[in-house]
Amino acid sequence: MAYWSGKKAGEAIADVLFGDYNPDGRLPFSYPKSIGEIVMYDRKPTEEVREVFNDNVNGGYDPLFAFGHGLSYTSFEYGNIQLSSTSLSGNAKLTVSITVKNTGNRDGKHTIELYTRDMYASITPSMKRLRAFQKINLKAGETKTVNFTLDKNDLAFVNSKLKWVTEPGDFEVMIGEKKATFNYK
Repeated sequence: MAYWSGKKAGEAIADVLFGDYNPDGRLPFSYPKSIGEIVMYDRKPTEEVREVFNDNVNGGYDPLFAFGHGLSYTSFEYGNIQLSSTSLSGNAKLTVSITVKNTGNRDGKHTIELYTRDMYASITPSMKRLRAFQKINLKAGETKTVNFTLDKNDLAFVNSKLKWVTEPGDFEVMIGEKKATFNYK
């Protein structure tokens, strides 16, 4: 998707198409499959299945390209998520670590996106929310460990009284298809 990119867009697009440049961007929105199906990536569970105007049931969040989607001429693989603790309290910090390996045969940049999910809250929590990201450069075959630090502010949401709060309970951390859980007290 180049949109209206200016005079040099043709050269840049050609560099990507012919493999002279390895793309590493990520979509900052979800690109819908069809018109009228715009559901945000940080949707509520009740938005998973929605009825549309002609009484058919739509699958809810099913974009053509999801928030954070990106392409590359190489591939990356995640190890398991490691948490510094399975509980977090007060103003303490939680370190989230994951190893990332470039499994392709080309060097490339990759954005690691960390999402959280509040399992239960006083208002319906989002299915997932982007809380942190890092872009790293990996040579072919190289492995790196990426660390993120979370605290109670990274778990906060606006409650029914329009105040930022962090409520105690279980949380899920997601990076790619990997998940880990911890408890905030």
